[in-house]
Amino acid sequence: MKIWGLGFLWGIVSFGGHFVWLLILLLTKSNATVFIAGLLYLIVIIYLSITSGFWFLISNFIIKKIGLKTLSNRWKVVLSVLVLAVSGWLYFLFLQDYAGRLLGKNMKYPFISPAIPLAGYKWFFKLFCLIFSLPYLTEVNINNEFGKVGELCEILYLKPDENQSHRNSPAVAAQRIYQKLAVLNLLERAKQDKALIIASPETTFPFALNKYPEAIEMWTLLLPPQAYLLIGALRQKGKKTFQTIYLISQGRITGLYDKKQPIVFTEHVPSLFKNKDFFTTLFLLGKNKINSGKSRLSFDITEKLRLVPLICSDFFWASKNSVPAPGLCDKKLNLVFALVNDSWFHPYFRKIMQNYACLKAVQLGVPTFYVTHSKMKFIKPVFVDTAEKDF
Repeated sequence: MKIWGLGFLWGIVSFGGHFVWLLILLLTKSNATVFIAGLLYLIVIIYLSITSGFWFLISNFIIKKIGLKTLSNRWKVVLSVLVLAVSGWLYFLFLQDYAGRLLGKNMKYPFISPAIPLAGYKWFFKLFCLIFSLPYLTEVNINNEFGKVGELCEILYLKPDENQSHRNSPAVAAQRIYQKLAVLNLLERAKQDKALIIASPETTFPFALNKYPEAIEMWTLLLPPQAYLLIGALRQKGKKTFQTIYLISQGRITGLYDKKQPIVFTEHVPSLFKNKDFFTTLFLLGKNKINSGKSRLSFDITEKLRLVPLICSDFFWASKNSVPAPGLCDKKLNLVFALVNDSWFHPYFRKIMQNYACLKAVQLGVPTFYVTHSKMKFIKPVFVDTAEKDF
């Protein structure tokens, strides 16, 4: 039990520090009291610390069973470290994919990986790129293919208004976006003979955009024919509400992508908790729940360019098979646009999300634009001339 206790204590310290963002979120964005927010935070930390106690216990059991008595002290240390490293890797994989299953079969938490903070260091990011880029480099020369981006399109960032007053009025919200578009001087940029892609994050327009065609008409006044506005907003269909990416071009909606994996409690309530008033009102009091979408995965812009839109959790939980690698399916260049609403979170957690986005882009093997409420970041998943660029 002493070993289990050490693991439990390790969990209290490690998980307690990591999940400070959750406590801040509960205190600032939920309808919970300070006491309830603190209690929920403690429940999460204790639950995870129990699992770390068993990790320590199982690792210690394996080390004892191996039988280190015949080895020198140096080899005992080496073997013990190796066992802890392998068991630790498996343990964190378990936490990412299975620790949240109580909240739903698709509930994952990828931000727990200890490798994520390392993604902020160029040497680690380049090493990660090298490892994951090798399979793609053997099949297609990504560098040559990616060099066409500047020739095919110009990509611009539309930063949402930081003034939250527009969230109560669709007309004000539409007007603020119009003002942001005006600053981009799109009609002047249209003189170039290539597509213009304007990207804005999840919930830039915090209302059901399909119910406000006048907003689209207003924005179209500033959009030249070759411009494509990629904007995050809600979508209403009957009694259902979706978190959606709209593709707007030539005065109309030409593409839709609905979020497929809404976040538990903040966007929908898992079936286990649906009949509990506390959980249904924790974040969603006076709000519509977000339904899971089943829309297409890509927007064909030109004969040579395809956009792959993903919203928040759809991107963070994406598998390698869900996004086509560049140049493998056809001659079109695939660009992932991951639209995320990070405005809810403490800057410390925004950095974790951004670091994980870098690793995820490399893992998927597709050039990615990570679009948030604070910035747009371009991530090029290739070891040679590894690129990251803030907009």
